[in-house]
Amino acid sequence: MCISNNKQPVNFLSQLLLSIISTMIAVSSLSAAEQLRGTVSLDGSSTVFPISEAVAEEFNAVQPRVRVTVGVSGTGGGFKKIPRWRN
Repeated sequence: MCISNNKQPVNFLSQLLLSIISTMIAVSSLSAAEQLRGTVSLDGSSTVFPISEAVAEEFNAVQPRVRVTVGVSGTGGGFKKIPRWRN
């Protein structure tokens, strides 16, 4: 068994979840007139799919006018879907 001391993926997930939860708290304080609308698409690793799906469901409960889709195309597939901005 190999045990790695690399905590970078765990730190990234922790920061990502903290950001999502903070956003949900901020958005949940909006009045009905201030509710958000639109679409949010999440895609990437199957490892984070259960977390992404749970967050999407919770967010949708707070912001029903926002359509949240969660996909699983793998880590590489998720990165390929990120738009590439050029200077």
